[in-house]
Amino acid sequence: MSTENSVRGPLLVGVMPGQDRAVLDTAITLAQALHTTIAFVYVDPAGFRVQEPDGGERFASIDPDVEDDDSRSAHLKSLISAGLADSGIGWSYRLVRGEAADELAQAAKAARAFMIVVGARRQTVARRMENLLTGSVAAHLAHHQPTPVLVVPAASSRARGGR
Repeated sequence: MSTENSVRGPLLVGVMPGQDRAVLDTAITLAQALHTTIAFVYVDPAGFRVQEPDGGERFASIDPDVEDDDSRSAHLKSLISAGLADSGIGWSYRLVRGEAADELAQAAKAARAFMIVVGARRQTVARRMENLLTGSVAAHLAHHQPTPVLVVPAASSRARGGR
């Protein structure tokens, strides 16, 4: 079986501020090995999608006193750009607002991505409680949409050998 041209569509990578560098490194390695591009998507959880009466949609902030402050997104995009500087990989970056799993699934479908890459977050007591109440983004993606999902382990899991 020939692997040339067997990958169609980009690798979609969910990114967020403070994320482990291993997510970017894994995406670069995969994209180079598969000769494809990367579509980075940052889902800002402080906003949500609003359907307009005319059928359009807009994004609104959870906090009505907050205007669109995209400085975190701009900083994240510059980190990605620096990380990809010598890779030769084509890439794009998009900021969306809403629930992470739903927005990543929609972005993957729209881009016709062949795989979604997300990072596992370091487990804390608060994060475990959050996962009990809302579930993890990776688990939601793996169970509720058709695109394959690769979860890059958190640094603490890699340091312990995945145990």
